[in-house]
Amino acid sequence: MESLNWQNFSVFLLLVLAPINWVQADTKIPSTTSSVLRVRAFAEPQTLDWNKASTWVEGFVIRNLMEGLIGVDSKLKPIPLCAKSWEFSADNQTLTFTLNDNRKWSDGVPLKAQHFVDSWQRLLSPSLKAKYASILFDIEGAENYNKGEITDFKKVGIKALDDLTLQIHLKAPIAHWFWITSFYATYPIRKDLISKYDLDWTSAGNLVTNGAFALEQHDFGHKMLLTRNKFYTLASKPNIEKVELAMIPDDSIALKSYQAGQLDFLAKIPSSQRNRLKTRPDFHTWSDLRTIHLRMNTAKNPVSNVKLRQAIAQAIDHSKISKFFGDAFIPATAFVAPNMMGYSKKAGPKFNIEAAKQSLKLGGFDPTKLPPLDLLTISFDDQIILAQLIQDELKKNLGLNVKIHILEPKRYYSAALAHQEYDMQINFWGADFPDPDNFFSVFTSNSGLNRYHWSNPKYDKLVVEARSVSDPRGRAELYQKIQHILLEEEVATIPLYYGSIDGLISPRVKGFTPGPMSWWSLKDLRW
Repeated sequence: MESLNWQNFSVFLLLVLAPINWVQADTKIPSTTSSVLRVRAFAEPQTLDWNKASTWVEGFVIRNLMEGLIGVDSKLKPIPLCAKSWEFSADNQTLTFTLNDNRKWSDGVPLKAQHFVDSWQRLLSPSLKAKYASILFDIEGAENYNKGEITDFKKVGIKALDDLTLQIHLKAPIAHWFWITSFYATYPIRKDLISKYDLDWTSAGNLVTNGAFALEQHDFGHKMLLTRNKFYTLASKPNIEKVELAMIPDDSIALKSYQAGQLDFLAKIPSSQRNRLKTRPDFHTWSDLRTIHLRMNTAKNPVSNVKLRQAIAQAIDHSKISKFFGDAFIPATAFVAPNMMGYSKKAGPKFNIEAAKQSLKLGGFDPTKLPPLDLLTISFDDQIILAQLIQDELKKNLGLNVKIHILEPKRYYSAALAHQEYDMQINFWGADFPDPDNFFSVFTSNSGLNRYHWSNPKYDKLVVEARSVSDPRGRAELYQKIQHILLEEEVATIPLYYGSIDGLISPRVKGFTPGPMSWWSLKDLRW
């Protein structure tokens, strides 16, 4: 389905919100006697190469195959994984990790500090063109190496002092930098296996991992089968030996699969079914450091005009989001999620139809002469409803026509990463690590994740400056200035709502303790 017309909004809502077959609260919940845990995945991953990965679809899989130096627990505290300890120098500019001496890859090869050096050199390699290369740019020489300005990696501040010691030297003191090493782009690699298998190194049978699971089978577009890594030592002793990841893009079909006993764990249910399902004993909801936002293609006419972007931001009534979705979604103001530094209820443009019309007039726009604005969204039911709401608001309040383009997850992420033909895109940013810099650095000029290449030198300077500020109050004040540029002066994006996760988990599955990072670690689950 490519587009929907705004006049059919009420009819569409009736269709989307219409009841489907669902299990009553007193109905017997599906169970299994198998040792295979069956989990919904959302789509075929773009890649399983963690240096090149950039979306949550593959991130979910990779995080259950691999681990980095540190992890994040359900309370947003750092936990040792491949590293048993880490410490900053007195000036917060040199960070030294000491690795666990009992960590092994799934083929029995001991994990070494050089495996991290190899990974980070590959991540920064100009030829790889990794979206997340910029995550290491605070390291001395890293950005210069990525740009090809230096070719000798020994000049980059990444060193293996011995097999178990990794040392990082930063350009400036950054106390929160250790969090970077929890993200999947920084996981270690086996350079020998990449050389041996080339592009096939991530294929089942070739891929060697250091996490709780290994990739046993990969039926592209349908499912993956993960099996326990016998050399992994950090998980509790479980009785779930295998995990089957079923790729089901459609929320309603995924729900029916769960009801039919074909799934044990379903993260994300149709929003239209939430009220009916939330009284069930297997219903769970958990917070998520995630902001759903309307990203503007500032490189494409007519939204390249800031006055049109301001008008769009002022013409959307965020309170209607709660009307359609209830308490599941909280209307957003700031780009950073609640309970994080930089969050403010006062951030961002306010809903004001007269101000929106004035912005449109100042931009020299006549709505009757503008072509339809192209809006891209993913094919989840809540995102389609949100796109319809935006379409309806802009037509009613400003007379702007919006054409909605709906893509299933695999095509959506391919289009979002590779194409620039859309004027606007409903997107979400979920925390890669629990620090506000992770939310704001994505819009800097040198970020590989800056999809539409919006650029503002003043914004870039303030984001870099905020990283090195040790005083929380001073850092928070900088983030207010940063958001003013991003959301009000430039309107590079428009925060829409803060998400939470609703899911169904068989009561026979124990040990699931989700945190607000939505990483869904499966290693400690048991029947």
